[in-house]
Amino acid sequence: MIDGTWEPHWDWIAPDWTDINNLDTSAVGFLPGTGLSEEAAGQLDEFIAFLAEYATNPMIPDSFALWEGPLNLQDGTELAAEGELVEPLDVWYLPQLLEGMIGASE
Repeated sequence: MIDGTWEPHWDWIAPDWTDINNLDTSAVGFLPGTGLSEEAAGQLDEFIAFLAEYATNPMIPDSFALWEGPLNLQDGTELAAEGELVEPLDVWYLPQLLEGMIGASE
């Protein structure tokens, strides 16, 4: 800072999807508690596998797709047709809110 060479930046440190509980490689994780049944633990493992698949390639059909059409923007413009997946980064930079959301899109 003092010599003027420091520049601000933001680092995205993604989860280590091969082992989300590895303290050396992953910033997130989940350790099941004693209240979690064996059945629920199995369902959770399946869900984490879906998340890992989505995180490594969000445009895989039948993956854990967070944004799938039909979706329209607030003014009625189509964002995604029925069954069409939306790139996650495109969601960050929507030109306006989605249809049904209340508020100004400015």
